[in-house]
Amino acid sequence: MTVPQNQFWHIRSGVTQQQLLDKLAEKFRIETEEPVTNSVSILDDPDSAVWASGNLLVKASKNSWWLYHENGIDKVSRVSAKSRFWWDLPESTLRNRLKALVDLRAVLEVDHIDIVEQVFLIRNDDEKIVVRGNL
Repeated sequence: MTVPQNQFWHIRSGVTQQQLLDKLAEKFRIETEEPVTNSVSILDDPDSAVWASGNLLVKASKNSWWLYHENGIDKVSRVSAKSRFWWDLPESTLRNRLKALVDLRAVLEVDHIDIVEQVFLIRNDDEKIVVRGNL
């Protein structure tokens, strides 16, 4: 049995998902699933202290916050929808980092991003899946 492998490519921003799928369909049998949209919010304090420190605070779901920093990602779940201050968060590394960054300031939504993901399958002549990809 062949062990599944992960491979990642960076695609030029001028290429649409449909253009890529059309090009692959010239040589392979392609199946696509319905696109799924996930929304995230970028959070920061009014002085942009989180961003200025080289970090990125993301509200990844209704009750989950992620803080991207130079050493990785801190995540915390079970966050109330009304949370605006570090002390509103459950005890965690993210809470401690945020406390050091914004002190007594509230964090607010700075931007909102919708991420559209579409799964596609490439099958060989035997109808076996040889590639499962996400766009």
